[in-house]
Amino acid sequence: MRVTVRRGTTVTFVVDDGTSLRIDSDYAGLTQKQAGDEFSATMTNQGTFLYTDSASAGSSVRKFFDELLGQTETHQGVVKVVNAKSSHRP
Repeated sequence: MRVTVRRGTTVTFVVDDGTSLRIDSDYAGLTQKQAGDEFSATMTNQGTFLYTDSASAGSSVRKFFDELLGQTETHQGVVKVVNAKSSHRP
């Protein structure tokens, strides 16, 4: 997925199918410390940032077997952060 947002926007990743997600990125503000079903980050720096979402099953036993069998699911995307446009014209 590729998303463009204005600086200061909060981006939220959500899963609702019983799995969890863990967002990793080259932008520290977009790196999730532990897996969960939701993660939000406020994009304060301008730039283009890659992210990876390692989706995993809720149960640690199922996650173990999925990883063992190579059945983990990974999603990648880009968040582009641009400066907010001025609300007034010169």
